[in-house]
Amino acid sequence: MATASTTTTTPLARPARARRAARVTPRALPPFRSDKSEINRLKYVIETLEAQVRELAAATREAKETAARAVDSLDMYKRRLKEAEKDVFKLEKALEEKTAAFEMGMAQARRQIKFTEERMREAERARDEAVGGGR
Repeated sequence: MATASTTTTTPLARPARARRAARVTPRALPPFRSDKSEINRLKYVIETLEAQVRELAAATREAKETAARAVDSLDMYKRRLKEAEKDVFKLEKALEEKTAAFEMGMAQARRQIKFTEERMREAERARDEAVGGGR
């Protein structure tokens, strides 16, 4: 058996008294004390822990309610977003149709302007020939 002067850290290296103190047995526990201060201290600890539990339960309940409201809001905003996207697609389609109709009208106007300009040139040539040829 090892002595107290041994430098190893195995349990056998400790003195017998220290080994006995390290063991936890029903006999090694302190005897039950029924003094008022210990009972009051333990009651205070229990009350404090119960108050913390109530606070945490309230905070958890509030967080769950907030999360539920957020989910409800999210669903509402998703529906609104889908409706808004549909409206945007309708407006984009209408804009494309109006743009196409405008471009077609502009092309027709350009053709009409070109035709009118050609008729004016022909009329000027005819007038010039009539004025120049009649002299």
